[in-house]
Amino acid sequence: MLSRLSSIAKLTIPAALAFQVFSADESHAQQPNLEPENAGRVELVDPAKRVTDTSITFNPGAPFNTSTGALIGGGLGGLALLFALYAYRRKLKVAAPYAVAGGLMALMIANPEILKENYDQLPSEIVVMVDETASNSITDRATIREQVKRQLQEQFGKIPNINVRFVPVDGTLDGANGGSKIFEALGKVDNLNPDHLGGIIVLTDGQIHDVPDLSPFGNDVPIHTLIIGQPDEKDRVAELIASPRFGLVGEKHTIRFKVDDKGTGAQSGEPISVRISGGAEGAHTIKAVPGEVIETQITIANPGSNIITVEAEALDGEITDVNNRIVVKIDGVREDLNVLMISGKINGSVRELRDFYQSDPDSNVIHFMSMRLSEDFDDTPRKELALTRVPLHEVFGQALEKFDLIVFDHYEDFNTLPARYLKGIADYVEKGGSLLVVAGPEYAGSRSLHTTPIGSILPVRPNGRVTEEIFKPSATDLGGRHPVIRGLNGLGDGAEPTWGPWTRAVSGEVTSGRTLLQTPDGKPLLVVDNKGEGRVAMLMSDSFPLWGAGFEGGGPDAQLLRRTSHWLMKSPELEEEALFLSATGNSELIIRRQTMSEEKPAAIEIRRPDGQTETVEFTEQVSPGVWQITYPYDKEGIYSVTQGSGENIFTRNISVGLNQTKELADVI
Repeated sequence: MLSRLSSIAKLTIPAALAFQVFSADESHAQQPNLEPENAGRVELVDPAKRVTDTSITFNPGAPFNTSTGALIGGGLGGLALLFALYAYRRKLKVAAPYAVAGGLMALMIANPEILKENYDQLPSEIVVMVDETASNSITDRATIREQVKRQLQEQFGKIPNINVRFVPVDGTLDGANGGSKIFEALGKVDNLNPDHLGGIIVLTDGQIHDVPDLSPFGNDVPIHTLIIGQPDEKDRVAELIASPRFGLVGEKHTIRFKVDDKGTGAQSGEPISVRISGGAEGAHTIKAVPGEVIETQITIANPGSNIITVEAEALDGEITDVNNRIVVKIDGVREDLNVLMISGKINGSVRELRDFYQSDPDSNVIHFMSMRLSEDFDDTPRKELALTRVPLHEVFGQALEKFDLIVFDHYEDFNTLPARYLKGIADYVEKGGSLLVVAGPEYAGSRSLHTTPIGSILPVRPNGRVTEEIFKPSATDLGGRHPVIRGLNGLGDGAEPTWGPWTRAVSGEVTSGRTLLQTPDGKPLLVVDNKGEGRVAMLMSDSFPLWGAGFEGGGPDAQLLRRTSHWLMKSPELEEEALFLSATGNSELIIRRQTMSEEKPAAIEIRRPDGQTETVEFTEQVSPGVWQITYPYDKEGIYSVTQGSGENIFTRNISVGLNQTKELADVI
């Protein structure tokens, strides 16, 4: 680019036919632009880079500076030359003077000027757009990219009067549409003057998702592209076609996906293995033919977030397997919460329990209550005691598996329910059901629920004693780490709880499971246990309604019932051993490990979107039983976190960023 300083020397011919030479210097230097967008980029001119250009121009004066004047002046000059030619042919002595006079007259009318222009050379700018998005960072592309970048720096460094600007494009400018926005980043380069732009170089893998129809700088600025990659690359890509956003818990839902093999020689047409995990079926493998749309059924396991992972087996020789995985998030919802509640004698906790489970508008509560026992002397007809006929053989038969939770409250065995029904409830728990037992003094008697077929799955054996005294429940060491009790309102941090007291406890021996709450002398109050595929919880006191009544300050009765019930129904956030993965808005992954062990959890392995793995140790214990890692991420894509091995393995996947569908859909 040249800034001009002009010096003009004029040759003017007066009427006296004598030459007078003079010069007029005029400054045409480009003044530096001090507008805000160019502030800070004023460049000093090096005198050694000044160039002078000399030329002759014609600038007729008045009245010959118009087309009519030029015609008149040209005519007069022509007549003078014709007369000179006539005189020359006639050999007249005036021929030479007239010829000179005609030529001088024409020269005077043309008014020639000698123009000297001084140019100051300004450096040309070369912009190199460096693609650092996910697709240009797989395999060894990042290394090659840096090598090419260094070579460009070296080569441009040998060319004088060139400024090179390297602009990284790392995906932070990607909008909701996703993809590599090279030209969007180019448009946001600070202080870029198109008049000084000598060329644009794009260093990329070829995946650019905002190429305009026309060059933003016109045809005068060349754009060159350097492609990183190999001609024989191949890759396998998994693509999600459709999935539900919400799904009913326990119901099957359809996920549609496709696996494509791209590249020369990649399409074999043979079925491949696809591993699907995250549903109630557990991890399993299906067969899929690349290029065909596959439908598979997934059973939603839990309410709340369910992360389903679809992972195709690696293609031999593919450049990356990062895009072989699909992460699908389905929010599980319960159509209804079905609770079967069976109560014995009228007692102080029955209303508390019934009101709690009926407080959810989506809950269906079926409540059986013994209004009259066989030992009672009451001649009221049975048909007048029952409000409606209950089909017990249906409720405790085929319909039993439809209940999410069964609650026994102060149940005493007076053959109200046949033994085969109670045996069916025990089988229901072993197959994955949930059972809560609230024990009162009847549990210590001869007709205890423990003496029925259900006793085989209960974790506490009664010893026949009942304690009636004022005491304050406390958490055991295990309870302080268990998600049911940890953080319970009023529990405190190791000090005596601030909640109110209870007044009665049923003594017993814990035969299995974990004791979470206890009396001051160590008697169990809340015991939880896993039985087969299901779960059981026993509350060895019927005094918890005192918390709801506010006795001596009250306590978290509803919170305790809610957590216990949700643990029984296997809510993911209340699992004793669990790994959770979430992303923040500050480009950080929060990895949380929930454990009952007092020891620090084992290290985790993080697999990044570029295929690299990293081992990270837990160092922060945020509360008893909860360890956390805050992991800053610099690449968008799918992160996989794994801990453990064999049957005791936790794997969680998360997709961060909106550009991965486009960015990793075609990387060859």
